[in-house]
Amino acid sequence: MDIAKPTYSLTPQHLAARWNMHHITIHKLYADGKIPPPFKVGSSLRWRLDVIEEFERQSEKAIATRVAEAIATE
Repeated sequence: MDIAKPTYSLTPQHLAARWNMHHITIHKLYADGKIPPPFKVGSSLRWRLDVIEEFERQSEKAIATRVAEAIATE
């Protein structure tokens, strides 16, 4: 039987600590549409850990691609 990986949620403070930035910056990134949208628990924002991990993987791939393209044009 295939068991799904548990999904955990991150508060803006947890996400800020993960990315080494202020939690206000997390709110600004969200407002600007630069990070995945959160879900609400009451009036609090939460991000699913699996969504953030996928966003980080995609961001790393995009950076690696840009670096490779820059090196290729030198």
